[in-house]
Amino acid sequence: MSCQTDGDGKCAVYVEGTSIASYPRQQLTGASYPVIEAWHEDWEGGEPHVLDVVMVPQEAGRIRMLVRVALQHSQGFMGYPVTSDLRDQQGWAVESYTLIVY
Repeated sequence: MSCQTDGDGKCAVYVEGTSIASYPRQQLTGASYPVIEAWHEDWEGGEPHVLDVVMVPQEAGRIRMLVRVALQHSQGFMGYPVTSDLRDQQGWAVESYTLIVY
């Protein structure tokens, strides 16, 4: 699994067992599944950015992707989706997508 961002952005892949921050960043926990994070230090309003993710499945089946956005501002963090019945391992509300690998 790998990732790449555009411009001056950065991204990181955290494999199972890697320490990741839980929301609202009060403690570290070990990842129970892979996580990809991307960020831009100086993201201006109205400025689009792209994150490319590459996964190479080892077998056919279904891959569940949990997707969310978290933005940091002067008062803390805000996330999208705002509400969801699903939470990721860091405690954020997420949208779930299923990819089918043939």
